Amino acid sequence: MFSKNTDISASTREAGRARVLARVNAISGDCIARAHLTFEAQSELRTLIYRGPQGYGKSVLLAQNCLHFANDGNRFAYVSLAAGYDSEADLVAAICGQIYPPTQVGAPAVPKDFRQLATAMWQIDSLLMSPVLICVDDLDQGGDFVSRLEVFVTESPRNLHFAFAAVSRRGFAQLTLQTGVLEILLDDLSFSEKEVEAFSNTGKSYSADEMMHETRGWPALCKIMTGTEFPDDKASRWPETKRFFLEEIVPSLTEKHLRFLERAATIAPISSESFNYVFKTDDAAALMGDIAFDHNLLLRSKIHADIFLLHPALRDYFQERFLARTPERGSYFLKRAAFWHWRRREFQQAINLALRAGDHRWALGLSEDIMLDLALRQGEIEALRSLLIQVPKRAMQSNPAITLAYAWTLYFSQEASEAEKLLNAMPETRMNETSRIDWGWRQLVRAIGYATHDDLQLSETLCTNWISEFGNVNVVGKGAALTCLTFIMSSQSRFSELSKFLVLANPANTAGRQRFAFGWLHAAEIQAALNRGDMYGAQRLIEAARIDPNVQVERTPFSAKMLISFEAEASCELGMLEFSDDLVESYLEFAGKYGVTDILYRVCRVAAAWRRRTNDLRGALALLERVRALAQEKKLYRLETLIQMEIAELYIAEGIQGFDKAMPKESDPVFSGLHARPLRAQLSILRALAALRNGQYSLAVKNANEAGRTARAIDAGRLEVRALMCAAGAHAASESVPIARKVATEAYEMVLLLGCFQTAGDTRDLLAGLTITSDVAFTDLEFVVPAQKVETSDQLVGVRSLLPKSTRREGTTLSSKQIRVLRYVREGLSNKQIADRLLVREDTVKWHMRKIFADLNVRSRVQAVTEAQARNLI
Repeated sequence: MFSKNTDISASTREAGRARVLARVNAISGDCIARAHLTFEAQSELRTLIYRGPQGYGKSVLLAQNCLHFANDGNRFAYVSLAAGYDSEADLVAAICGQIYPPTQVGAPAVPKDFRQLATAMWQIDSLLMSPVLICVDDLDQGGDFVSRLEVFVTESPRNLHFAFAAVSRRGFAQLTLQTGVLEILLDDLSFSEKEVEAFSNTGKSYSADEMMHETRGWPALCKIMTGTEFPDDKASRWPETKRFFLEEIVPSLTEKHLRFLERAATIAPISSESFNYVFKTDDAAALMGDIAFDHNLLLRSKIHADIFLLHPALRDYFQERFLARTPERGSYFLKRAAFWHWRRREFQQAINLALRAGDHRWALGLSEDIMLDLALRQGEIEALRSLLIQVPKRAMQSNPAITLAYAWTLYFSQEASEAEKLLNAMPETRMNETSRIDWGWRQLVRAIGYATHDDLQLSETLCTNWISEFGNVNVVGKGAALTCLTFIMSSQSRFSELSKFLVLANPANTAGRQRFAFGWLHAAEIQAALNRGDMYGAQRLIEAARIDPNVQVERTPFSAKMLISFEAEASCELGMLEFSDDLVESYLEFAGKYGVTDILYRVCRVAAAWRRRTNDLRGALALLERVRALAQEKKLYRLETLIQMEIAELYIAEGIQGFDKAMPKESDPVFSGLHARPLRAQLSILRALAALRNGQYSLAVKNANEAGRTARAIDAGRLEVRALMCAAGAHAASESVPIARKVATEAYEMVLLLGCFQTAGDTRDLLAGLTITSDVAFTDLEFVVPAQKVETSDQLVGVRSLLPKSTRREGTTLSSKQIRVLRYVREGLSNKQIADRLLVREDTVKWHMRKIFADLNVRSRVQAVTEAQARNLI
């Protein structure tokens, strides 16, 4: 240690500085640079305080701060209170030895405490002329030093900067209230997705997404994962993780805190009330507060302030310790925890705990209303199926509620035939006031089940009949039936009827408090936007659904995953989605298990298109064939036809022989009925592409125009864009360049309005592959989203803020065509000029204008434009 009362020799100071510089270089090593958490990016601040558990890179950040100052030619001091300084004078001497200038005539003796050090800082001119940094690590072990350090910070010159690292949240209460002080806590210390990517590389057997899932961004676990021999196992099972927890986390805990965490991990997430009930104690609140404050290991839920969470790896580790100590009691405590949640009607948590207890008999004790609540109102599809699949058939047959709930989950898991067997085996019941089973539940489950199996026409009839018979006595069922009808309208692009059913379904579901139904209502609106090709509107609707308290996606996993599946298409079209094999597989896994035809087709089409863009033709074809086989197995005929058309388009694009035979026949039954129009539009586009491949340009124009008319009739904007581009390419190939340019410009304006940029770009590339002269039509037309220049996922929020306002047509029946007419009116074009742009007769434009005036309740063009802008229509 340095002397407390004499000057420090220059050679001693230089040796000390060299030793500390070597230490901070060793700590920083090859770690990821995190400038945004240091003075390098926070130069306007004076004090940084890092607080988090061991292994969150606090010491690394202190070292990076030191190196930043050293590289700028400024002085720094680094001390760790874990070194065990005997006195305040020893600690002050250690700091002075690193920051005092080499020679200082008349410099004061080494101060013996922080007050004297603050005074000395004001007296030494060379220390006042440039920034100086003092870093203090392991602040928790400072004892009385902490309060004196706090005073020192406030009394020292402003050019003196400070960085502290601590595990606990204690200390510096007054300092944190001052300006220029920033506390950096666990959320910010955790690695972001971008930082996690720096740890993963193609040579590893895991992806960045898998690393983030296992580690949740805990830097120490990320480092461990790169070196462990078992990266495919759970993080808590890695030998290195167990050693880290045993040597770094466990020793820092008191025996009382350790035992609490072991028990809490068994029933996590926890509240003080649930812990007290399960383990028959009364001190949980105090212990949870101490552990959260002193060790930063218990984190408050962002949804419920009274709920605390553990990092998954820590939870599993502590749970394993607890069960190893008390193997005979684990199941007992899990059942008590399940009963606690059941009493509070928190059925999802109750089911999960019962499953962990390995007790399927628990399900038999659920009453009718609880079981139906789980199935219909909360939509616990995955959890319920995991629970009920273990129930013996004999026990299930004696409990109608379990039978209905299981049939419901089977329908939503695309196991319609098994669901039918269950329902057919149920005995007939009569209406009475004592059993909710008799309130038409079996008929309702079957009616909605037909919709999940894509028999929408029959489902619509059955749901309508059910409402007439049971709607007045079964409020929850009525909401479910109306929700089903709403989704059917969306799926069939019956947008005017969709608006009507949304009005009816919302209050019914509000009365029934149906989170699951609200998720499907949002899905219906999102799907309608996607069917119209309105990607801007779809993206905003998805964001609205995620924050809707009625949906509660955090507590309804099925709805959350359904929104993610829809988002794949909108994000892809808007250039917001960076694909990977793992991401595609995660989309397909959910859609394949639980997705209805519309969801599975959207996910498959987007994924196959991505593979084609990356020249992975074999992968695209394999994916399509995989989904077609699934459609054939489940007898989903519309899905099979949609996939067949995707395969045929791929054949046409690649010039594979026999592509004409790969196309479905229009005589197939699937091309009749309310779903037929979008299918026929797609088939006409296929025929146009095939004609282009064969050099039959007039036939290509004819089929493209037919597809465009059909798409316009149902307001299918994305299909209309493709039809227009096919027509433009065919005109260009036949050397009708002026017409080609006009049609291409119309398609381009639609793309700008709707946001289906990826479709436009892919179609342009496809046409260029069929006939190179087609690209003349699209000269100077850039099908790129305006916000594309923002590239990283960390800036996704910034991208979304740049998007145009939603083109969702609230309170209006105007079609996409009429919206485009309004845009031309705003630009000052006459009816004749608009007709030329749209390739229609002037009388048609006048007809559209009359519709516009009536819908907007205006009498002039100026009023129409003003009203449309007020409604965010243009």
